[in-house]
Amino acid sequence: VSQSRYMFPAAVSRTGNFGTIRWDGVAPDRVKLLYLPRHTRIWSGDTVVTSGFNAIFPANLPVGIVREVRLKDNDLFYDVSVELSQDFSRLQFVDVVLSRDAIEIDSLRKTVEKP
Repeated sequence: VSQSRYMFPAAVSRTGNFGTIRWDGVAPDRVKLLYLPRHTRIWSGDTVVTSGFNAIFPANLPVGIVREVRLKDNDLFYDVSVELSQDFSRLQFVDVVLSRDAIEIDSLRKTVEKP
């Protein structure tokens, strides 16, 4: 299984520091929190939530709990493993919320994401 191409912004609830969530394709119940700079403070047990810095997820939705934090001497960013709050392998029902602004958001995204 390959890693997901989809990423979204997330924040450490305790500090407000943000990074990017991405599934690495390894464990179905874990994701990586990427690009969290080494000058920030993060600990195992910290809560990770959506940051609200995109048009898909509102702020402060639970993502998961930090389970592992690693930082090598020369690394610029932490290697953070987050255990997901939701077990996606056990989902039976989901709610789909349609945005009234989806057409405008897609139009703006296409303008910004020129090839």
